[in-house]
Amino acid sequence: MDIEMIKAQQINAQTNIRIINRMLSRKQMRYLIFTPMKCVPKNLNCTDEEFNRMKNVEKIPVRNIAGIQRFEGFINWYEVYRKYTKVPAGDRRDLYSMPGNVRIDRLDKLLNVVCKKGISGFEDIIMNPEFNDFPYLIQNGQKKEYYVSSDGSHRVFVAKLLGLEYIYGKVDKYYS
Repeated sequence: MDIEMIKAQQINAQTNIRIINRMLSRKQMRYLIFTPMKCVPKNLNCTDEEFNRMKNVEKIPVRNIAGIQRFEGFINWYEVYRKYTKVPAGDRRDLYSMPGNVRIDRLDKLLNVVCKKGISGFEDIIMNPEFNDFPYLIQNGQKKEYYVSSDGSHRVFVAKLLGLEYIYGKVDKYYS
């Protein structure tokens, strides 16, 4: 990558952050700040039938998503966004310059879509992912809580950040 391209990406990221900050309502900011990001429970069990069944795509309420396995260690949902906005321009080239497994480039790309095409452009990605690549979630059957297990962590985080009502994903049902 040449230096001009890197500078353009850094300016683009800073512009996107300003746009997203203006898009977030006070109500949504309070929700992100006061909603804890929970760790995936370690004591969940899955039946053999559930583990081996063909996973259908389900409509999942975003408010019921309690945590993201790759993003563990954050206190609340807003903390992820705050740390993302604080990454210095020079460190944006390092994909893992944030705690956990949060990839700066993936958040940059998704937020760029939101800034250029609006929330409806992002919803198109969530509803019709490339290669039928829907997020994978674990459902704690007793509490109706969902946790992102592997695929889709960045997309689900942006959906939560923007306050979307639903996303589509493939779900494994576990019980404690």
